[in-house]
Amino acid sequence: MVLVDGSSYLYRAFHALPDLRTSRGEPTGAIRGVIAMLRRLHEDGNPEYFAVVFDAPGKTFRDEWYPQYKANPPPMSPDLAQQIAHLHELIRASGWPLLKRLRTRSRLRRSKRLHRSRRKRMTFARRTKSSQRP
Repeated sequence: MVLVDGSSYLYRAFHALPDLRTSRGEPTGAIRGVIAMLRRLHEDGNPEYFAVVFDAPGKTFRDEWYPQYKANPPPMSPDLAQQIAHLHELIRASGWPLLKRLRTRSRLRRSKRLHRSRRKRMTFARRTKSSQRP
């Protein structure tokens, strides 16, 4: 199983490659770099399972645990931001699963409560069925 940190690949490609652009002036360097790295990784490793994971926008549970976590990051370059949606489309078009959501602590709690309530309903449903048998 291979899970690729797509956000890391994106920044790496953007800063490593020259400023590549289309004939209309749209930036494409990060897209080209990420797709090339993903293809190489997929072809060389031939993993049974492969997915690309991107950081979700906004705060995560890490911000709750450590308030200085990425407290003063520089703003994302507009040229880089412009390439993200196109990159996501290309990753999906290549047949690779793309994951974009990191759960916050409150979402994890809500998910656990939901799971517990479903489990209780399943237990109740099983008891009800077995009690109806002669």
